[in-house]
Amino acid sequence: MKQVFSILLTLTLILSCQSEKKEESQASATPSQENKSISKISDEVYYNKVLGMLVGSAIGDAMGAPTEMWSRKNIQLEYGFVSKLDTMVRAPSAEGTWKYNLPAGGTTDDTRWKKLFVNYAIEEPWPNLQADRFANHIIENYKADINVLKSTEGFKPGLYEENLMKMAWLQEWAMVADAYSKNNMTDYADALSKFYGGEMTCAGMLYSPIIGACAPADPLTAYQTAYDLAFFDNGYARDITALVAAMVSQAFDAN
Repeated sequence: MKQVFSILLTLTLILSCQSEKKEESQASATPSQENKSISKISDEVYYNKVLGMLVGSAIGDAMGAPTEMWSRKNIQLEYGFVSKLDTMVRAPSAEGTWKYNLPAGGTTDDTRWKKLFVNYAIEEPWPNLQADRFANHIIENYKADINVLKSTEGFKPGLYEENLMKMAWLQEWAMVADAYSKNNMTDYADALSKFYGGEMTCAGMLYSPIIGACAPADPLTAYQTAYDLAFFDNGYARDITALVAAMVSQAFDAN
């Protein structure tokens, strides 16, 4: 139910982005530009593209969740060829699933990041997405997770372990974001060098498709916005994050 709500929330946000972009386009477009206007994308087509992006991404995440980081040999021994959703018979982790033995359909940080970014974009409606405010959004979420952990009560360790993983999910992101928001370049460089995702191009790519969907048929704007927000990525990884947003934006071209 939570995943369905998140998808509907995302659709509401991105459809509002599309409406705003249409108004901007109609206000500024000359007759020669109208044929290339993003207003050519109907609401129905746009909705279906966004739904396909979100659901397809979540399904792919859920299919890979049971065997994330496993070797090909271990996957073959345990599951054979992965062709469907399957149960999560594996230890939970901060970046993976948060509970033991989940039924088929559970997701990982790949889906959680899209939800977190949507929540940020709701606070800062398009096109006002800014890196420092994005950093503060992550920091505030991290602080909220710390408070949840501190308020955990009970004798059994399971709930403590789960809340600890929820906090650890954003731990390294928050260290980078905190130094960045304070413009402390020494601490920022140090935190970035310890960040596990930035050098592997998987950091910003977790949320950048949403940026592309907010800038339909406008890959340059999508690229520039994603590049600015991808302060977690190192070197070419930042460019790749921005390119993902640009390619998603291009996929929303009606022509």
